[in-house]
Amino acid sequence: MAFISGVFVLIILIFASLFCIGVIGCWIVGIIFAVNRKKGIRNVFFCLAGIGTAIILGVGIWIYVGVEYEKVETREGTARISSDTVYGFQEALEDDDVQEVKKYLSEEPALREYTFDWVGVNYYGYAIMNDSYEVVKYLLENGQEVDDIVDSEQKEGSTDNAIHLYCGQKNTYWDLEDMTNEESESFNLEMIHLLIEYGSDLSKSDEWEEERPLLQDYLMLCCGDGSFSDEEFQILKELEEAGMQMKVEFDDGKDALTYFRDMAAMLEMNKNQPERYEQICREISADGGEESDSKDQHNEK
Repeated sequence: MAFISGVFVLIILIFASLFCIGVIGCWIVGIIFAVNRKKGIRNVFFCLAGIGTAIILGVGIWIYVGVEYEKVETREGTARISSDTVYGFQEALEDDDVQEVKKYLSEEPALREYTFDWVGVNYYGYAIMNDSYEVVKYLLENGQEVDDIVDSEQKEGSTDNAIHLYCGQKNTYWDLEDMTNEESESFNLEMIHLLIEYGSDLSKSDEWEEERPLLQDYLMLCCGDGSFSDEEFQILKELEEAGMQMKVEFDDGKDALTYFRDMAAMLEMNKNQPERYEQICREISADGGEESDSKDQHNEK
């Protein structure tokens, strides 16, 4: 498909070049006949040259005005990127197409500074939000800073990080009641492990008041299907070791342990996975949550 598009563009360029040469030729021939005072022939060529020039100017103005561009501030100054290029790059990120992403970044380096304004992240952050594991892995392997998810203007003072961005994007539940009415969003534990492996800093991930704590997002993601797998529990421990705060207040005012017990009781995890339920309770309370007055009360719900 890319080959066909390239051939089509080449043909258009050839025709455009021949047309421009023809217009220039008409001007030259018209001038020659004007010098020789052959007015009739001169006028014909001048007329053709004038029409050709008008067409070239019209096409040039249409390209400049008609094609939409987006301005991007880079270290070298302001760059203009066509909207078609931005849309194509966006699709490559969403499709997890590493080769296309490499091609766009090579042909238009300013895309590295482009911000997807509607979500407030750069191209790397956008890949994380769209679960594009292969693209994220490629970027990290080639020098991408793991928590550099916003543009340079927003970076100063930002306390968000890649893992919180990912979990917050994947967790579509507003509250516990949603978890009984909606199917859980699929998410990729390998993505979280990859970001941990590259050193995502979780120590300040819960300082933005408008966001839910990372621990809450992660627990809701894992429990959405009514169970908590061995792999999910292992990642929970890895997140804690990486600095995820366990002693946090969730968005409904409950501490982590109380919230988890309520969620487990509602989803009957405390009955279906009693050992895992106790493991998670111990993991949370070891560093953060306040012990509830009665475990039995939650187990019986």
